[in-house]
Amino acid sequence: MREATIQMLAGGAVMHRLAILENLQTAGIMKDESNPIAHLAAFLSNHRHLFASDGRGNFSLRLAEDSEPHPAPIQEAGNEAGGETVANTASPVTEEHERNYSWAGSPATD
Repeated sequence: MREATIQMLAGGAVMHRLAILENLQTAGIMKDESNPIAHLAAFLSNHRHLFASDGRGNFSLRLAEDSEPHPAPIQEAGNEAGGETVANTASPVTEEHERNYSWAGSPATD
């Protein structure tokens, strides 16, 4: 899981946690977790020395020389089409993803 996440974020990539989870599951990693988003959140938190967060769910690799958290670059939300933009994700986070998954990993209820 660690190596796969590092490979996803190599080269300065920034990915949203849901895109990271989707890629890990596609690769056959974390496919049997009962609460995969919570497991990923704990993993990323426990590896803060490797992964930086922008506080909005986007992660990047922390620079080796950084001793302080290195925030992931933030791309402002919105574009001409009126949709939300997520920086450098392999698969964009949709409103449905955000609606169906909370940070704690339990499905949202309407």
